[in-house]
Amino acid sequence: MIIEFVMTHKSYGFTLIEVLLALGILAAVAGIIGRLQLRALTRVIHDRKELQHNYVARQELVGYMLKPPKKSKNLKKELPDASMTITTYADEIAKKSSLRQFAKVVTFVRARGQWQEGKVKHEMLLTSLMCTAALAKKTDEKK
Repeated sequence: MIIEFVMTHKSYGFTLIEVLLALGILAAVAGIIGRLQLRALTRVIHDRKELQHNYVARQELVGYMLKPPKKSKNLKKELPDASMTITTYADEIAKKSSLRQFAKVVTFVRARGQWQEGKVKHEMLLTSLMCTAALAKKTDEKK
């Protein structure tokens, strides 16, 4: 004897298991997307701070080049708004450098920025070339 079950009416809805399975998948995807968004936002904030520190250090480097001190000395400046310390100084070309032939005409100007973000210390070194002939000419004009 074969027993057959015949459905007298069709069900147009979802079962509880199907709904729970769909919600589980949706929650997993939302969690993954949320973590990716959080990581991207954290990276953007970090890069913005890095760019701001780079900009401030470049300003100091250009300021040193436009108004160089009379004596070759280190200019140390603490910036409270950027929470960093910048040391700007002129540096001679090394004797073993291939640029040594330009030592009378060109000198390096360096700006070293240091700051702390949480427990991590950051440091940045910007280097530019400055024409020492123009520097000598400016100091002669001031005399």
